[in-house]
Amino acid sequence: MAIFKRSYFVNASPKAVFNLVNDTEYYKHMLPYCLDSGVVELISDHEKEAFLVIGYMGFTYRLVTNNTLYPHHKIKVRSLAGDIDLIEGEWIFDQEGDGTNVSVVFEYQFTNAIVGKVFEVALEKMLSELIESFENHLERYYE
Repeated sequence: MAIFKRSYFVNASPKAVFNLVNDTEYYKHMLPYCLDSGVVELISDHEKEAFLVIGYMGFTYRLVTNNTLYPHHKIKVRSLAGDIDLIEGEWIFDQEGDGTNVSVVFEYQFTNAIVGKVFEVALEKMLSELIESFENHLERYYE
């Protein structure tokens, strides 16, 4: 199992950051490598199933997650199906002054060991670029 961690500060409110990360329908328009994204089922005001399709290095990966929402503070992510077994993930949004400290942690492994060996090296780079896309989007709209 591998772990991806990243923390960063943005000049936007926790509410704005939470709303952007929670807007899975918009991912396909904003994130690099995202071929499709959306909501599978809205279970309640605080829980949904979402999907993400990533194209990278000639491979296509699909991930279906259960997202538990703690409005404007945290989003917990747990995989339900897909090519990447995301064991657990979490976004945390903490107010600091006029902005937000964002912490992201994902623990993952691949369902196919061969694909995992090929893709694992590139995955951290790809995740970093995805997080940078969130940062850049927030900076453009909230600074």
